Amino acid sequence: MAVNIRYDPNPTQENLIRAISISRQWSIQNLYDYALDHFKRQFKSGQIHPAVVLGVAREYGIADLIGPAVKALAKPEMPFSSWSTDEAIICHTTVKEVGVIGRMKEKLIMARVALCTPPPLIHDDVTCRPKNRTVCSTSWKGFWASAIVPRLLNNNGDIENCLWWIRTDFVGKARIQGMMDACAERTIEGAVGKPGWRSETKIPDGAVEQLMVPERGMLEPQDIPDVIMA
Repeated sequence: MAVNIRYDPNPTQENLIRAISISRQWSIQNLYDYALDHFKRQFKSGQIHPAVVLGVAREYGIADLIGPAVKALAKPEMPFSSWSTDEAIICHTTVKEVGVIGRMKEKLIMARVALCTPPPLIHDDVTCRPKNRTVCSTSWKGFWASAIVPRLLNNNGDIENCLWWIRTDFVGKARIQGMMDACAERTIEGAVGKPGWRSETKIPDGAVEQLMVPERGMLEPQDIPDVIMA
């Protein structure tokens, strides 16, 4: 009896994960390539949740998917609460993965909160006389509270609210009414040098390092247990 076998252009997530598992156990390269290619495509198109991708990548040693999955989970439009109690997602993860991502999200929020405090004002001793310093200080704090803090607290994923963009376009290019030019220049230079602006890169990079696993290839025949080979 003939059996019709057809190519499935859109396999389900669960079928792909099962195919990755079976193909690695039995060293079926064609099946593995097919499953992994579709798995990556569906992740890229948003069909597979990045937390699922992270769990599968760590379980089967697919190292090149760990970084993209962590960075997708770091995005503000991917809140931790939206998936961390969803059984359909966390069944593919471990306690370590959920814990590391949870701490990463907390650190990203706290980095923004820390930047809400105005950086120290640096007066120019030559041009900024003592009687002008109160005006300078008030102007700097007012600028920070009105122009910078709302962007720091509006973490909606828009590029203009990303930390590096705020640092470069809104702090680095600021023109602050009421401040002496020399004071503003020195203060802005100190403000843009704060390491917290790099947290949206450094914190996810740290999570990737914590979750990285060695790349694992197919089982070679000598690695397959005798009970299977028998």
